[in-house]
Order: sequence, then structure tokens, then C-alpha cells
Amino acid sequence: MCLPLERATFLSWKVGQGPLFFALPLIQRLMQKRKKNSILVHEESLEQRLEEVIHPLAKAMQLDVVDVKLSGHGAGTLVQVIIDKPGGVGIEDCEGLHQSVSRSLDVEAPVPFPYRLEVSSPGLDRPLKQKKDFQWAVGKQVRITLGIPLHGKISIIGLVMEVDDEGVMLQMQSKKDGEEVKVTWDHIRKARLDVQF
Repeated sequence: MCLPLERATFLSWKVGQGPLFFALPLIQRLMQKRKKNSILVHEESLEQRLEEVIHPLAKAMQLDVVDVKLSGHGAGTLVQVIIDKPGGVGIEDCEGLHQSVSRSLDVEAPVPFPYRLEVSSPGLDRPLKQKKDFQWAVGKQVRITLGIPLHGKISIIGLVMEVDDEGVMLQMQSKKDGEEVKVTWDHIRKARLDVQF
């Protein structure tokens, strides 16, 4: 078994030899974190490759791809494709895209392990990923998860008032009802429609 150079170097030190003896647990944690990060980078690039395959197929069927998600690992991997179109999608749309994507993924093989493919409509709590999704949501209530807290909150709910190149103007639904807040694109980590029953 070949060890990475940095690990091999750490293992060559003997107990009690210098300050590295005390740092070994920290170094091992850093190496595990580094390994996890490399897995995330791989998953992100895999999602990008999946999108490159899926978007043209959806466009040919006059469908919009709302989101492509990759979850699970190894044989338990799920490739989830969420689609929409004006007037909503039906089971025929999902089935047709599923067959096209399945054939293309079999040929191009961007997923190097067994996977399940799921194609569905966005549902009531539709995710908002791109500027066009937020423009579609003008006048609707959304829940946004922020990268930086706003008024001490990481998650905010508001009515989408306006969308521009800088971000989204929300009318807040909180203690200060009616307050308008501008949320810039770089502060939005995740967003979706907020369904009230």
C-alpha cells in the first residue's frame, strides 16, 4: 500500500520525538477533512457533467431543468432531476425525459457506479436556484437560507417584490412585517417557495 508523502512523513516520527507527537491527532483530522473535501469536489464536478448531459435533452422536449441533485454514495447513489414548464409538467413529461436521460447516461457514462434516476416536478416547495426562478417567484412567498445572518437570522421568509442583477428585494414576514430587505446573490445559499397551509 502506498501512503501519501505527508502521511508517510508523519508515520516515520517515533513517539516522543519532537512536537509532532502531540500534533498527530490534529493532523489526522485535517487529512480526513481534506479527503472529505476532495469527495465534495468530485461530486460537484459530477453534477456539472450531469447537467451538461441533461439540459440539452430537456430543452429539446421544451422543459426547464429546475435542479439536478446527486445524493448517496456508491450503489446507493440517486440522481434526481427536477423539471418544469409553463402550465406544469405531467407524468408523460417526466417519463419521456427519464427515458432520454437514462439512455444518454448509459452511453456517455458520467456516473462511474450504479445509480437510480428520478425525474419529477418541482412540487409545492419548488427550489429557486437561478435568477429566472426568482423572477418567476415575484409576488410569492419564499424561504431563503443565508450564508451570513441578517438581523441575527440565517433563514428568512418574505414576499419576493423585485429581482435584479444585484439580488432579491423581499418584503419580510416577521416581527417587522412589511420591512423590505435586499438580499444579494452572494449571500443566498439556498432558496425555495414557502408553502403556507
